[in-house]
Amino acid sequence: MGRLRNLVLLIWQWRSIPLVVWDVPSGAGKYLFLVLFAAGWLLVPIASLMISHSDLFGVRQVWLYLRGKEYTSLPFHTPMLYSYVRHPLYVGWFMVFWVTPTMSVGHLLFAGTLTAYILLASKIEERDLTRAGFKTCVGRSGCRPGG
Repeated sequence: MGRLRNLVLLIWQWRSIPLVVWDVPSGAGKYLFLVLFAAGWLLVPIASLMISHSDLFGVRQVWLYLRGKEYTSLPFHTPMLYSYVRHPLYVGWFMVFWVTPTMSVGHLLFAGTLTAYILLASKIEERDLTRAGFKTCVGRSGCRPGG
């Protein structure tokens, strides 16, 4: 309950910090930023769907529970983009957070905080994968059992 209270307090008391850190002037640079920003938003659901979107968001777990079936983890695999980039979902989020033609101090605080959160979460994810027997998660080769 305390976390929910803190979240509600944060949202209720949020004040924008409009001081501009960078502003890409109109022209090719601005369009490049907007295209990359849009690509980030496209990459997030695409990467999510590659690794079982319903399992990632708990929909599969609820569905199995409602049907009276035991939850079983899906086998680990590195499909499509995941065989080239270690965390394409994270790359998409980083593009969404950072590739903006106008960066305010408030947006910078938001982007920095969520980037730190994702980097911390990725360390926890890597630790969990190692404990599950996926020990060679190096470079572009993806994660493989054993190792």
